[in-house]
Amino acid sequence: MFILNEGRDAFNKFMTTALAQIVYGGIAILVLYRATQLPLEFNTLVFYIFLILLWTLFALWIVSGYKDFIFSFQSFLKLRFPNINKAAKDLTVMDIWSEDRKIAFEYGLNIVLLIGLLIFVFFGSYLSAMQIAETIKLQ
Repeated sequence: MFILNEGRDAFNKFMTTALAQIVYGGIAILVLYRATQLPLEFNTLVFYIFLILLWTLFALWIVSGYKDFIFSFQSFLKLRFPNINKAAKDLTVMDIWSEDRKIAFEYGLNIVLLIGLLIFVFFGSYLSAMQIAETIKLQ
């Protein structure tokens, strides 16, 4: 399915932000790691507010990338299958299953792939933060 331009463009949009998300998550986790080393004072409160803002932005970035991919992919599927109800906001796997089982299976695998990639983003962020922290500690 990714041979077609519509599917490839949607997947490329998501993949181009994955590396940036790992780096951004690494910075956020590094900030969290450094927060545990600070003494409790007024600056710490400001620091934790900034940290919560960073984590919120990181979560929203991941969710928006996921939703952008799903929206682009569903737009591609609605164009490919004219019998599917175009007024429906979201396509379900069962809607696609009634039209073409192979495409429904690929759609389900894409969802599993994206969820796995988001889990990788989280663990990649954690590993990059720990590597940065260990490098700082060695210097």
